[in-house]
Amino acid sequence: MGIRNAGTVIKEARLRAGLTQDQMSEGICSLVSLCNIETGKKGVSPSTFHALMKKAGASGEVYPLFKDNKDFDAYMLLKNVRLYADKYCFNLAYKELMKLKLCSYGENRLYYQESLLLLARVKYLAGDTNYEKLLDILYTSLHISLPNFNLTDINQAFFSTIDYEILTLIANICIDAQKKDTAWDICLSLVNCINKNIVDDKYTAYVRILCLFTYSRLSFIAKDYDKVRENLTLAMHLSAEYYIETYRLEIILLKLLNEYCLDNSLICNDLVYLLSLASHLKCGYVSKLKNLAIELGISQKCINVPDPEISVFTDFPFLISETDLSDGSFDLYDRNTLTIGALIGKFRKEQRLSLNELCEGLCSVSKLSKIETDTQYPGIFLSESLLNRLGYSERDFIFYGNISESEYYRQKSYLLSKYRHGETDSADYKKKLEAGLKSDNVAIRQLCMLLKNSTNRSSTKEYDALIEAIKLSIPNFNLSDFTGKRFSWTEISILNGLCAKMIKLGKKDDAQKTNNMLISYSQNYFITPGFKSISLFPSYRLHFRYLYNSRLYTQIIDELDSFDDELLLKSPETASDFFFYSAQANGELKNFGKMAEQAKIAAGFFILIGQNKRKNYLISEIKKQFGISI
Repeated sequence: MGIRNAGTVIKEARLRAGLTQDQMSEGICSLVSLCNIETGKKGVSPSTFHALMKKAGASGEVYPLFKDNKDFDAYMLLKNVRLYADKYCFNLAYKELMKLKLCSYGENRLYYQESLLLLARVKYLAGDTNYEKLLDILYTSLHISLPNFNLTDINQAFFSTIDYEILTLIANICIDAQKKDTAWDICLSLVNCINKNIVDDKYTAYVRILCLFTYSRLSFIAKDYDKVRENLTLAMHLSAEYYIETYRLEIILLKLLNEYCLDNSLICNDLVYLLSLASHLKCGYVSKLKNLAIELGISQKCINVPDPEISVFTDFPFLISETDLSDGSFDLYDRNTLTIGALIGKFRKEQRLSLNELCEGLCSVSKLSKIETDTQYPGIFLSESLLNRLGYSERDFIFYGNISESEYYRQKSYLLSKYRHGETDSADYKKKLEAGLKSDNVAIRQLCMLLKNSTNRSSTKEYDALIEAIKLSIPNFNLSDFTGKRFSWTEISILNGLCAKMIKLGKKDDAQKTNNMLISYSQNYFITPGFKSISLFPSYRLHFRYLYNSRLYTQIIDELDSFDDELLLKSPETASDFFFYSAQANGELKNFGKMAEQAKIAAGFFILIGQNKRKNYLISEIKKQFGISI
């Protein structure tokens, strides 16, 4: 069964960890609620499920079950805040946080806790230096799950991922507030706690990265540069392995400064590129980093970057009373409860889709009808595709499935990570790809066909293979007109791959037509920010590539200047190409000042996403074509 009973999963995890129900529920929900959850009498919200699983040291995938529409809406707002915060879209994140307050955080105390954490994080990264106020927000957030907690209890306490996030952010703010002893105490204790963790998953990796970065900041101040190198190397490895973006820019910046302190081998231009990127993202720490670089004796030309405009947020009362907030448990059989099937049905009806339109090529109408009425559970693969077609990212619903389905997610993450970093020549990658191509599961086979045939070659054979791949799930697909169709992430990625092949094969008009349809699809009201960012932003990249190959330089510059989508302009994989093509377009039009400015930002993005070859290509091409060193 694709989506297991949450109560059974929680009970199994608790027993494996040797915890009593009293120990397990402390700080998360009442003992009675946990008893009812484990026996299946009550449902459990995703945040509460995750908190309980992490306390048991178990894999904390989210169980997709919601109390009602208000609970689901608050959950999705939180997902949006996370997305925006990770992409440095501070204003968008702040607006979503205000919406959360207006809906009383879904009347869920753990949603409230996470919202306060993200509020403090957004303000901190945006440059708020009122450290005492930020610490007050974080301590208020921490005391929601650990009401009697004080810093001397760290080694004895059980922590959720949110608790770890709060504590590492407190430590980082303490560093800036000159409370280094407190920061050290928190950091060392958290490292000990994490080392006891018995599960190895993305959430644990994320927490490790936060602690390694914080530990590295403190070690850098103590001039223990070897320890900094060791910790940051591990943090970068985890970031790449699990594809975790959070704090990657800050980690790379600290790594550069540390290498300079070790042997003065700082690559000057990389520091300029990354600081230019941080300025573009409006990170509030740019000025402090520049001052630190000067103190270290780094040349002024390496930090010749304008300070960003600091984000200013409207005063808003985010704090509320906790007394009316639930612990995330609820009546499992209430008519308002939303299972994954009920959610799919809700979205489909809101979007006025027929059963046949949604399930085409995925399952029978009869099966989808049973899923929506909870008489049949969908497998993870099917749930993922259905949600995608409804405009939602599967990353917002990380299902707790059976062993084979969990293995699918592991393999998918591995293949995508290697592909994104251009590491596709290893024997292990090729072995997993070939195994996937022979899989009986259509989702796995389709993904592997996409990856195998998405090379940079001009190949009719690969073009035909991509057509064959999309027909696995949409048998009657017609590339010339797919108006009215719904697509999963894999299907959209195949269409983008076909566009790229058309450009390579000289079919520019066909490429433009397909690309325009994809961009139009991305603007539909039902497409959520999370799904748009991972699936449809590449269509905008291809649009710029088409314009550049057609030598429409002025149009490139005008379109980039007209963008008002903060997420689009700050998402690394997409924005890197915007500035890559716009920099060269400005060069062609002899706007050399603007060219240099945008080339630095593009180079910074390329470093961030591990595409150093493209960074080097851009810099060398500008030097070769225009005689200008960036």
